[in-house]
Amino acid sequence: MNNLASHPKHKFVHEVSSQRWKRETLVKETRIEKALKTDKSTWKKCKHCGELFPKTNDFWVKNGKKSNGDQRYRTFCGDTPANNCCDLFGRKTPQRNRTRTNADKMKTWRGHLTARKAGSWASDNILIERKIKAGRQLTEFEKIIRSDVLAEVHPLTIEVLLDMLEKQNYRCAETGMKFTLEFPHLNNLSIDRKPGYEYHTPEGVQLVTQWYNKAVGASTREQRDILNEDIKNMGSRQSERVGPDCKSGGIVPE
Repeated sequence: MNNLASHPKHKFVHEVSSQRWKRETLVKETRIEKALKTDKSTWKKCKHCGELFPKTNDFWVKNGKKSNGDQRYRTFCGDTPANNCCDLFGRKTPQRNRTRTNADKMKTWRGHLTARKAGSWASDNILIERKIKAGRQLTEFEKIIRSDVLAEVHPLTIEVLLDMLEKQNYRCAETGMKFTLEFPHLNNLSIDRKPGYEYHTPEGVQLVTQWYNKAVGASTREQRDILNEDIKNMGSRQSERVGPDCKSGGIVPE
């Protein structure tokens, strides 16, 4: 028997995730059913199969830009996204026929951010469910996050995170150390919730190294400042111990 899975904490997380999936599935199915009842004269025809589909994100997904800058869309014509017209009639390449592994995804900054983003969303969802279990009143923001499809309403999007990464110059917001794409690694990026913020919102998070995020946990701003000063002093002492002629070979923070 798996003792980890039977732990009350992990059991609660599993139940929350399962309930979230059921709610989101119901929301999508209800929306699709409503879209299929709309006037077909407003629908759009797929250029490959000739079928008409409602102009909603459940049937059409973004697929690059046209030469004039307009958005191009493709349809979900099959039973699953992997069986749509883009794959059935589009240009085949060896890469498209190969299933991407987690190692492939983690070779890019977008891959790292996508993985970390999913964890942040799950953490927010679990916190909301704990409040409900404790009988606490939810705010409007919490009600929206809980009631709708998380990927469609959560403000912390991949675009926000990519912009944040660029503004931080691909460095930890607290220590200044460079992030690395090598995976797994202690200097992989991680989404850190700033002190004083309850949820992972654009204004309430920053990107830090994985080891730093694990070290600080839910510490206060003052405690973080003390740790940052200690790290800075450690770097200075290391630099002095190596000496001016050998500093290039020393191990100091980036």
